[in-house]
This record gives sequence, C-alpha cells and structure tokens, in this order.
Amino acid sequence: MARKLTFEIQFVTPAFAGSAEPGVIDPYLPLRPSAVRGALRSWFRAAAGAVLFPATRSPADGERMIDALRAAESAVFGDTDSASPFAVLPPHGAIRSTRSVPDPNDAPGLRYLGYGIFDRFSRGSQISEIKADELITLTLLLRRDRPGLGELLAATVWLWTHVGGFGARCRRGFGSMILTGAESPGLPAERLKRPGNVKELIDDCLIAGLDWVVEVFRKYLPDFTTHPLFAAGAEPHPALRTVDGIRVVSVLPIEAADGIRALEMAGRLFRDYRSTLQRNKLGMPPLPDYFAVKSSLQSRTPPRTLDRAAFGLPLSFYFRSLGGRRATFGPQQGGRLPSPLLFRVQELAPLKEKPEQKRRVVALFNLAQGQSAQILLGCTIGQSGEAWKVPVPDGRIVDEAIKWMIDRARGAPQPPARGKP
Repeated sequence: MARKLTFEIQFVTPAFAGSAEPGVIDPYLPLRPSAVRGALRSWFRAAAGAVLFPATRSPADGERMIDALRAAESAVFGDTDSASPFAVLPPHGAIRSTRSVPDPNDAPGLRYLGYGIFDRFSRGSQISEIKADELITLTLLLRRDRPGLGELLAATVWLWTHVGGFGARCRRGFGSMILTGAESPGLPAERLKRPGNVKELIDDCLIAGLDWVVEVFRKYLPDFTTHPLFAAGAEPHPALRTVDGIRVVSVLPIEAADGIRALEMAGRLFRDYRSTLQRNKLGMPPLPDYFAVKSSLQSRTPPRTLDRAAFGLPLSFYFRSLGGRRATFGPQQGGRLPSPLLFRVQELAPLKEKPEQKRRVVALFNLAQGQSAQILLGCTIGQSGEAWKVPVPDGRIVDEAIKWMIDRARGAPQPPARGKP
C-alpha cells in the first residue's frame, strides 16, 4: 500500500506563479505539481551536494561529483529510464489568484525587490499571484517506500520552506512560506517549533535545521546510489552552491504584523545600500564600482572592480552625467548568475500578552561560494558588445550589505561605506 506524506504550508508573502502555457494564467491550479517538484528537486540538489565529497578540487573530481549527484538525483526524482518512487499530488486548500500592483510611493521596497514583476502587470502580462496567508496541503505519494525515502523528502521539504521559496523573484522574498504542520515520520517535532525570538530563530531553528538536513542526507543518501564518491571529513566542491555554502544566516531586527510589511522594510534597506541615488540622499558616497564603470566608459577600458556583481548578474549601470550612457555586464558565456543573497520571511511565536498578533521577520542567507571568482564577464555598451574580462569580486560586499542593513534597522549611526578609493 502506498504511503503518503502531508505537509501544511502557509504563504507569508505573495507568490508569482506561471502555468503550463507561457503567458497564460492557470485559474484552477496556480501551484502546479510539476512546479513544486522542480522546487523540491533544486533543494534536494543543494542538500545532496553538501555530502558528496571530491578528493580534491580538481576539474576531474568536480566532474565525478556531478556524476554522483546525477545518480542520486535520478534515484529519487527519476529519469528517462526509470520513474520516480514518489509523486507530488495536486496541492489543495484555499488557493486564490489575484493581481495587485503596489504603489511605487507607498511600497518602494516591494517594487525594488520585485523588479520586473509589477512592470509586467502594468503591461498586461498574464501572471498568477497567489495571495499571502494562503494555507495549502502538500501531499507526496510514495509509490515505492524505500528505506530513507521519507526522511530525505521530509528534509527537502523543510529546506524548501525555510530557505527556499516559490515562483518568480523568490530569491528576493516573494513566495516565502512557513511549515505549519506535517504528517511525516521523517520530520521531528522540534523542526516545526516556532521560535520565540530572533536568537532562537537563528540558532535553534535555522542553523540547527540546516545541520539536521545535512545529517539526514549523509545518513540516507548513500543507500540511493552505488556511486563511490561518498566520504566524510571533506568540503563540497566549489562548483556547486550547497547547504554547506551558506556563510551567513542573519535576521533583520524589525518585526511586522504581516509578511508584506516585513518585506517592504527589508526592500527599502536593500535599495538604500545599493542605489547611488539613495546613498546620496543618506550622505553616503556611491559604491566603488560606480566610479570604476564610469571611468571605463570614458576610457573604453575594462573596470578593475565590479563589486555589485557579487549580488548576481546581469548588472546594468546608467549614468546621467554621461548623457544617459549605459553598460550591462553578464557572464561571458551568456545567461545569468543567480544572487547568493536570499531574503526569506520567517515567523516568530506570538507574545503571551498578544496571542492574536503575528510576528514576521526577514532572514537573510548568504549562499556565497568560491567559484564565482573564476567567472569572466562580457559587457554590452549601448547596442554594441565587448569582451571585457572582469573578474567577479569575492563576495565580501554581500556580507557588508547584510551588516549595514542590520545596523541601520537598529538605528545605529551610519558611517560612509565603500566610498571612492
């Protein structure tokens, strides 16, 4: 008899979902099983990569690690030769789709974090928005209940709902979820406990939970593949961003009654740190790459630094002082480089004196890895492209941004940061 694992999930910020047909809203199933499966697969990969250890950091060992990861992933999620031992059933609950565009004057933080999403709305693009505070039940059907499968899936769901998200711009906090309940023997009760304060959220919930995920994968994953690349005591290969790659887990010291307000405040802080215009208003100089790129456009030579590339690529610059000249940097081989900085709305336990009031905060995860320093950039200036080889920075600016945002949220005096060298 097939066994079911059920998870009760609540969205705490809106999720922007697509459908099986691009550009068309799915009014009946905005939370499609295939999309849920894809999200789980991504976070399974992040956890599995943390326990697949190469002997060295050589390219050959990196290839062997990818082979081992592919073998483990195929055993759980299936491939063209064999079906997956589990299925994602259609989620059910009060899922309602809506389309709302925040006012730029009232919600500049949401607009900044949701760059592109709300512009699509205004142009009439068809995209489904799952409302915040929707409750859903996610059911995983185990077709073949292999030992350890339930535990691996439960750990993956925990990781997805606590560090991951769903839909467009989920790295910037949209589609944040909380796990409110579960019927799964692989999920300990303490992993569902709501922390009472920020310290408990970081130490007892997030860090302890990440350690638990790695332990589960280290214990059960070897049973799902015969690949020899499993050994303890080494570090993951830097070719992958994994759970072990999380360098910083921080929480902004601001509470809000709902996830939208919490995300709005986080978005304003992030905008104030990165935007040259906002930094000028705060009496702070632009970040160094503003001057470096401006000088490079004038001299037609590659810039020596590009700090903000650590937040993800492509990256665009616009200079009013140069008559509106623009420059866009991206990976030289094309495509995108995802940001290592993840915004996630989390929930604290209500206060005894106000049991009815929600307490939402924003956690920041820095998934920085060493491999980004090896990526070279191409640059597009106006309509022309140039092969400028600019090493991506080491990512320290991400840690600096997190500290700046926390200090400013606390109301601490802000010294000028990262000015012109």
